[in-house]
Amino acid sequence: MFSGTCVTLRAFKKLSESSAWREYMKDYENFYPNWSVFPEGQERCGMQSLMESSGFHVVELEVLQRCYHFPSIDTFLEVCLSGNPCLDNIPKELYGAFKEDLRRIFTRSNGVSLESPTFDFKYQLFWGVIEKVDKVEKFG
Repeated sequence: MFSGTCVTLRAFKKLSESSAWREYMKDYENFYPNWSVFPEGQERCGMQSLMESSGFHVVELEVLQRCYHFPSIDTFLEVCLSGNPCLDNIPKELYGAFKEDLRRIFTRSNGVSLESPTFDFKYQLFWGVIEKVDKVEKFG
């Protein structure tokens, strides 16, 4: 089973590309695996290709849509921020502005008001049956 953290990572990627946060997030891409940034809508195909190129046989693979209800959007944002390896690069006086930019990204992408007291986070979960292939034949 693979947990789909793509939505959160895409938000951090967007911030790392912004002029305001680029300087503080310059090493961002070094911390996340390739599977976390498959193009939107291509997650299943990308994961299957990755598994097969790594010597696995994909018996079954699904991308499940899930939703987790957070009692407050601030709680959700704090959970997201705790997974940002570049957070220590951001000066303490800019932490609030960074959190607000993250809030804007998530509320826009989920159609939620900035003032919403709660937050329902929609995410994807990879579920599958993957077998290790004993012998990988190489051609050519």
